[in-house]
Amino acid sequence: MVPLAFPVKRILVILIATLALSLQGCTPENQKPLQHVHQYFESIRNNEALLTAFFSEMPKGGDLHNHFSGSVYAETYWNYLLRKNPWFDTVSLVFEYDSIKRINKKGDYKRFISLPELIRKNKLPDMKQRILQVWSVKDYVDSEIPSHKHFFDSFGKLPSGGWNETGIGLQELQNRALRENVQYLELMIKGVPSDIMPENADRYTSLLKLKEYTDTVALRPVLDSLTQAFRKKQLSKDVVNFNSILLSVHNKFVPDNNAVTIRYQTYVNRRAEPVKFFRDLLLAFESAQTSPLVGGINILSPEHGDVSMRDYKLHMYMFRYCSQLFPEVKYSMHAGELTLGLVKPEDLTFHIHDAIYIAGANRIGHGVDMAYETDALTLLQYMHDKKIAIEINLFSNEFILKVKDDKHPITLYKNGNVPIVISTDDAGILRSNLVHQYVLLAKRYPQISYADIRTFILNSIEYSFIKDQALKDALYTSVKTKLESFEEKIIKNTRLHSTKV
Repeated sequence: MVPLAFPVKRILVILIATLALSLQGCTPENQKPLQHVHQYFESIRNNEALLTAFFSEMPKGGDLHNHFSGSVYAETYWNYLLRKNPWFDTVSLVFEYDSIKRINKKGDYKRFISLPELIRKNKLPDMKQRILQVWSVKDYVDSEIPSHKHFFDSFGKLPSGGWNETGIGLQELQNRALRENVQYLELMIKGVPSDIMPENADRYTSLLKLKEYTDTVALRPVLDSLTQAFRKKQLSKDVVNFNSILLSVHNKFVPDNNAVTIRYQTYVNRRAEPVKFFRDLLLAFESAQTSPLVGGINILSPEHGDVSMRDYKLHMYMFRYCSQLFPEVKYSMHAGELTLGLVKPEDLTFHIHDAIYIAGANRIGHGVDMAYETDALTLLQYMHDKKIAIEINLFSNEFILKVKDDKHPITLYKNGNVPIVISTDDAGILRSNLVHQYVLLAKRYPQISYADIRTFILNSIEYSFIKDQALKDALYTSVKTKLESFEEKIIKNTRLHSTKV
């Protein structure tokens, strides 16, 4: 295991650099006002109610790591489900949409109850509570099911809808961001749907599963051939259709305004077999290349899953290959969302490393296993040098991985001067919000100052995947101005309180 302590000389260098960063943008004229805010912040650091009020009012910039389906609250899915007139399995809590024939085919139809019957028997409120507990972490009991399993299983139990339901969900997230004083959302949404597969798909699968690939040079002929096979199938038509629908839905439900801006990442699923994974990756890259709204792409599903672990390096090579075809496309990667006990110790040593050095990720999501990574200090320095931001999701890491307090690597990233952004991950399933993340940050890490938090907020715009540079610059300036107004208000209120006392 890599030792966590830096050499003394390096510690001094980092401390000096950290101080310089904390004072960025602070001229002698405005250092003193910021000091007043810092003093007030330190005085409330251990009071959760006061911190919540503080961060609720504080402009928080962007939330760069959040999954659309996991960010919408379960109550919204419940209301959508009721409109479909469902039947409920009273034991498993699965549901069917108004189809007694499908229920009868299951052979366990006696366990199902219709919506009208639930209402007649006054059992609908109880069913709602049971369903919300399955779709989210509401009232979660740790002894019943492992937390990581409960979390990841929740996604597959949510009712799915069409683009209209997506639009309604987007409106909910935009309105919530407005109320929470969040100016930008970068949402992960399901990518381009396609059924296209090449001839001889099985042969390609066998070639891609060869274990002797150690770099993209050896793999390139196979991927070149597979790319041409997909392009002959006119894969781009699916991309054009998807981008067109997304633009239409976005403009109808959440058009750009001066309050909350929304952009998207599409994603590929780690659990897919190699040929399908590569097809979806090509689709994702082309969508991000050609859509004004899709700022980048991602990779998701449990990182500790069998296929995820087996094909991890292959996936990284595929990302690197596609980045050479689409050099302007940016991508963040779920990497290092692992902890000791969830996987073997040796499996904690390379995920962030490969996501950065092989795949070329622009940002890293989670990065929880950093302390276990081979040559972690050099990797942190590389992230600092290349400005590769880390997306910190405190409550998600606590619930899923049981990692919090000084077990969490946030201090490693801070001491290494890696750009940090604070995110929610899945606010709906986790029944959390961005305010909650900042409250946890303030209470748990006294070494993180108000100036640090201010920097994290501005980072969330600076390291976003917004393509339009003019829009990005305007948003950065707007957030900075809002922060200054917030600070002036804190100073005024604290002075007024002092005068009264």
